[in-house]
This record gives sequence, C-alpha cells and structure tokens, in this order.
Amino acid sequence: MEILSIKKHYTIENNRFHDVINETLNSGSYNESLYYKYTLMVTIQPKKEDFLSMLYYKAFWESIGDRKDIYPAEKNTYTFLMSLMTAIDFIYEATPPLLQSKIKESIISIDNIVEILTTYLLEDNPDRELRVGIFFKKNGMYNYGGIWNDSNDKTQMIRSIVDKGGYQPSIAYVDIDDGNSFKQYIISAPINQLNRIYGIIKDLYITHVFVVKATSLIQQDIVNIKGYIDDYHAKEYALKTLDTECFNTLKMLE
Repeated sequence: MEILSIKKHYTIENNRFHDVINETLNSGSYNESLYYKYTLMVTIQPKKEDFLSMLYYKAFWESIGDRKDIYPAEKNTYTFLMSLMTAIDFIYEATPPLLQSKIKESIISIDNIVEILTTYLLEDNPDRELRVGIFFKKNGMYNYGGIWNDSNDKTQMIRSIVDKGGYQPSIAYVDIDDGNSFKQYIISAPINQLNRIYGIIKDLYITHVFVVKATSLIQQDIVNIKGYIDDYHAKEYALKTLDTECFNTLKMLE
C-alpha cells in the first residue's frame, strides 16, 4: 500500500480548533482531547492484497465504537481520516528512543506534525518501510485477532454445498432483516476477489473480518465478512449489486 499524501483536513470543526491546538502545542501544554477531535487526511493507493487491510480498518474502528471509513478518491486512490493524537502517538513510536526527548520541541504546530509525517512516510529514508508498517497498524489496518461467528455455522454449511471441484464462488446472504430498514449481511469470498467485493460492500458498517486459510495448494484463502446497514431504504440502490450476490447464492443452492 502506497501513501500518496498526508494533509490538513479542512472542515468547520477543524478550523474551529486549529489555532487553539497550535497554541497548546507551542506552549507544550498538550490537550489530548482536542487532538483526537482534529483530523488529518491521508491518501493511499492500494494493491489488490491491501483491500484486506482496508477491511480490517473498518472493522477495527467499528468494534471500538469510533466509526471511521475509507473513501474512494480518484484514479484508484482512497482517503481516510486520522486524528492528530494518533499522528503524535505514531511520531513517538517511530522515533528512535534517544531522539524522543526532542519531539516535544519539534511539534509546535499542526504544520510541523504534517511535515514530520511527510518526512517519515513519504520521503526516502532508511527506516521508511518500518515506519509505514507502524503507521498502518496505528490506524487499525492490521489483523487485530478478531473471531468469526455466524448463526449455526451457516456460512460453512453453504460453502460445503457450493465449493465443488476447486470452484470457490463468492457467496452472500442476508443474515438479519428486521423488516424495516436494518439488514445484516454475511459475505464470503476467495481472497483474490477481495478488491471486487470491497467495492460492493463499501456502504456497509463492517463488524467482522476473518480469513479462513486454504487447506489445499490449489485453493484460495477465504475471507468472511459481516456487516450491517441501518438505513437500507436510503441506500437500497447502492446495495443492488450486493443483493444480486445474495440472489445468486440462493440460485447456487437450488
């Protein structure tokens, strides 16, 4: 996954706190609560294998009740928001211990923080690859050890029927439907189809992501995903392809 840019995020709330945050940084009297409110915008360009990390990101933040998302940008790029506090934490972790005492005098403004992030993550330096790994982990883009559960192992049961002769189709079904506007979906797909799947579930709130390792060299790992929508009628058109995936799964089971 390539980081293309890290910039200030211009919003009404960020603008409201911008000058105050700079004053706290300049004085050395940190205010962590404010730093969590202020966001920076990160633009990335993922490879096919990176879509799994992007799903982990969505599930990680959903699991701790701090919902964050990744937004499509242009030319196969995406953006996500990172709090200024997360950026500061990253700088401390990515800086050698002998130099950490100098950090406080170096980050005296939001612009200084963006400059350090740019130096650490975008410019050529010996520790860049290590720092990029730390950066994505700080932002929840890693396998944080979630578990998989669905109703009575229904996903595994469906796969036992449709996975024949090395054929591993993507499957999906509506797991919970309250009859109003809430739907919970289960999606299961070979890992090599994940970039396509990511596009059709982007409107879901992802809660679980779990990789089932292949038991054969000729098969792909399977990625199981659980997600929900609580305003289905407002986004029914956007979920049309996912609903078609559910319909096709039922057809395979006939």
